[in-house]
Amino acid sequence: MIKSAISFGLVYIPVTLNLVIKNNDIGFNMLHKKYNSRIRYIKTCPECDGEVQASDIVKGYEYDDDQYVTFDNDDFEKLKSKKDKTITILQFADLKDIDPIYYEKSYYVSPNGAEQAYSLLVNAMQKENKVAIAKSILGTKESLIVIRAKDGSLVMSTMYFYEEVQANPTKAVKAPAKNSEEYKLALNIIKSMTKPFKASDYKDDYHERLLNAIQTKINGKQIKQVVSNRPPNVINLLDALKKSLKEQEKAEEKPKIRRVK
Repeated sequence: MIKSAISFGLVYIPVTLNLVIKNNDIGFNMLHKKYNSRIRYIKTCPECDGEVQASDIVKGYEYDDDQYVTFDNDDFEKLKSKKDKTITILQFADLKDIDPIYYEKSYYVSPNGAEQAYSLLVNAMQKENKVAIAKSILGTKESLIVIRAKDGSLVMSTMYFYEEVQANPTKAVKAPAKNSEEYKLALNIIKSMTKPFKASDYKDDYHERLLNAIQTKINGKQIKQVVSNRPPNVINLLDALKKSLKEQEKAEEKPKIRRVK
């Protein structure tokens, strides 16, 4: 949980930020293959040839070969103004104007007082169907931020700055002929596979298999190889598109119900 505040013109709304996404990764420890003992990562200093405690570590910027200027937490705090620590709204925009490539982390934004101002902002943004663009320093990094109204509350997403997003290295490819059979088949496949997106329709199948594999090993058994149907090796693009469309049509066919006389 992070305590912050949203600045909207002269309106100041204290808020708390809670991460939207929980880490669903399964943790594995690094072990010595022979002894099954935990591998330790020890921070050492070549000058004193001993283990270094966290309290003795500062951050250093190398401005020349083996030449550093050091920063501690107080130094970083001195660089932040009160405005920097506040989530300052700079403008409003349409959500569709923001490329998802810029999104980083998302947080639920809860009011920590000033609930009337919070509710006013939520409902005004919903009425105008706009999102707020803001900036703030979270930790030691300034972030571009988008805030949107969702289900009567606010959700905030940190974003990368324009200069952080690298240019696409993919070279431009020749566009297909719009009247070609391949193009028409591709459109039909997309249409046949299109339906409203529901996140709940999708599960992390590998995560489930991994949990089952862990239990299998705990029980002293061996893991079995997962078997799946290999797609046919179709070299010709037109044939691949035709077979793909047929497979999709088969998947959509509903079993006929026989009437009992």
